[in-house]
Amino acid sequence: MDNTIYSLNDDVLVEIFSYLDTDNLITKLYKVCEHWAHLISHDSRIWKNRWLVWNLSRSVNTMNKYLKRAPLLEKLKVVWVPRSNDCNVADSALALRNVLTLIPQALEVEISFPVISDILQYLNNNLVSLNVTNICNQHYSHLSRFKNLQMLKFGNAYDFCGRHLRSVCEECRSIKTIHLGDCRSLNTTDVIYSLKLIMTRIESLELNGYGLNDEVFVIFPQCKNLRELCIHDARLMRFSTFIEILHYSHIKVLHLSRLKLKYSVPVSNVKDRIVELNFTE
Repeated sequence: MDNTIYSLNDDVLVEIFSYLDTDNLITKLYKVCEHWAHLISHDSRIWKNRWLVWNLSRSVNTMNKYLKRAPLLEKLKVVWVPRSNDCNVADSALALRNVLTLIPQALEVEISFPVISDILQYLNNNLVSLNVTNICNQHYSHLSRFKNLQMLKFGNAYDFCGRHLRSVCEECRSIKTIHLGDCRSLNTTDVIYSLKLIMTRIESLELNGYGLNDEVFVIFPQCKNLRELCIHDARLMRFSTFIEILHYSHIKVLHLSRLKLKYSVPVSNVKDRIVELNFTE
């Protein structure tokens, strides 16, 4: 801790003391410490819980200044907004890699970026939350090293296949949230195997059901901690399975698209449990 204090740069110290009158400075600093102690008594991780949002249009030097002011920060959100039509994606990716090396302690990372190449290898092994727009197929294997991962979200995961899902469910034993967006490369066998591995802990699941048959869907009512379920293509879900999910699961948020409804749907006796229900044919 002492080393961290002595490593504070002049800009940070000047900002801290600029809020304090130099008269009776020791007393004022003591009151600041008392106030800080009061704050962390309500949230012991307050100095780590702030999201640092970085637009890639900013320079890395600018980002450096922010990072020096938050040496313990654990949350990073990167937003890619091109400054012009000819913005070089490769240069932005290099800048992103540089920033990730400056904040190796980050445990929650959200990246809105058109092409993610080898970004995963720069992330903390103890990462608990990862939310990215998309990622290259050859780098999915890096996911298995995040043993403490609890949340995995992909905006576009077109080529995220069954073996990748199996690997995540086998290696990331704390996983509770999996959102795979538009992934259409999964197969029934791998999804069933993966769901059985995480059946007791999965809380939120989003899949594209394209190509998945009803053997997958009948597992959902057995997932006792599952509270949110979104299936983008549920055309192969049987009506009886849908009714079982509706009435005998613990799901509170249910979104199903392309569902084949042969009969009217009885929802009156689940409206007190399900807070958000959306199904379309």
